[in-house]
Amino acid sequence: MLRNLKEALEKMAFDVKRTLQYIMEINVGINDKVGINTLVDSNIYNELEVSTDDWGMISLYVNYYIDYIVSGRPPGIWPPVDKITAWAARKGLPTDNDTIYRMCNSIWKWGISPRDVMTPTWDMIDKEFWDKEWAGNLFDIMTEELTDFFNN
Repeated sequence: MLRNLKEALEKMAFDVKRTLQYIMEINVGINDKVGINTLVDSNIYNELEVSTDDWGMISLYVNYYIDYIVSGRPPGIWPPVDKITAWAARKGLPTDNDTIYRMCNSIWKWGISPRDVMTPTWDMIDKEFWDKEWAGNLFDIMTEELTDFFNN
């Protein structure tokens, strides 16, 4: 891939990653049950990766758990105790059986509200793409580099 084009795509990929992280940092990340942002410093936030390939494709890799954040969890399904225990430990919360039982019971009884982080991310990326004139700039870079390639 041509050097300037690869650099432009890598910049775009970084902006895609940063946009999703930003969306998780603002009010979309706030869990309405506990009133705090549970997405910042989560595996979803920290393990987020982007890459580009020689065909101009930008790939976004997000922890599988994003599906549960976006769709929520309906009441009536007991959550995995080991995952709740690990989450509580990461957050510095008590991990005794009574506390974990109460957390699991609350999730079973009330479920977890969905938090759509993807729609505002795609909306912001789409807006940024056109407002920053990425499409035009990318086309200009491609045209310039292809012209140089075929003239040399």
